[in-house]
Amino acid sequence: MQPFVEQPQFLLEPKSSFIFENRPIKLECKAIRTRQIFFNCDNKWVPEQEHTKSTETNDKGLITVVTSIDITAAQLESQLDSNGYKCFCQAWSATGGTL
Repeated sequence: MQPFVEQPQFLLEPKSSFIFENRPIKLECKAIRTRQIFFNCDNKWVPEQEHTKSTETNDKGLITVVTSIDITAAQLESQLDSNGYKCFCQAWSATGGTL
């Protein structure tokens, strides 16, 4: 019998956005039952030092992890292809669950 692994649950994931030359966009993820959230953009992990991380605790003690990154037009110039530029979040729980 496999032990129960509690999976993270996303409360907020990146939305489709338009970027302008001089105005970066912020992509944000929020999840509960997680210790870490990482971003993957165009099949490359965004370095952790580019993440902004925080936590929120509600009145019932539930901790929400919030992680965001800023994307600039300059970052995209060399990476755009016909499929666009795609980012997603991945979260790891305290018990090893991933989503």
